[in-house]
Amino acid sequence: MNPLTGGINNSDFGSRGIRPSYSATKSKEGVSSVVFGDNSFNFNSNFIEEERQRRQAEFQRKQESYMKRREANILKDAGRWQAVEEDYKRSLQNLEIKRDQWRAGQKNNPSEAFNVITLDYDQTDKGDYLRKRDEEKKYREGLRMNNLDTKMNSGYNIINGAARQSPLPNRYF
Repeated sequence: MNPLTGGINNSDFGSRGIRPSYSATKSKEGVSSVVFGDNSFNFNSNFIEEERQRRQAEFQRKQESYMKRREANILKDAGRWQAVEEDYKRSLQNLEIKRDQWRAGQKNNPSEAFNVITLDYDQTDKGDYLRKRDEEKKYREGLRMNNLDTKMNSGYNIINGAARQSPLPNRYF
């Protein structure tokens, strides 16, 4: 006899000389096969409720996974926007530094604080500095011209022979 199915082995057929028959009883003691098992277990369990609970648990697990992904994406996106804001602030600071020190980023501004069209200095510190430098240059130029005039010219006019007036001290400046 076969312990798994409860039936007869082929070796038993040859020794007895009988044909196999399948009229074995459906419930056998110690048999682990579903075919010969008792069918009452199917009716005692509530399969639909268990399956619903299993699906509900699986659905909850998926929803939790989606929520974790959403939270991770939100944090990632927030970090990305924070980095963009920091980069923007850094670029504004760099632009301010360039405007103050290197005069970079001012492509349409003239190199000097003087307007060629109106012939006037800008109303800034740089314009005042340029005006002062130009006035000092004119003063030095006037001193040189006055010095050359006194050293190079004589006391009379060579064309008409009249006495030449001495140059005024403020004539060249």
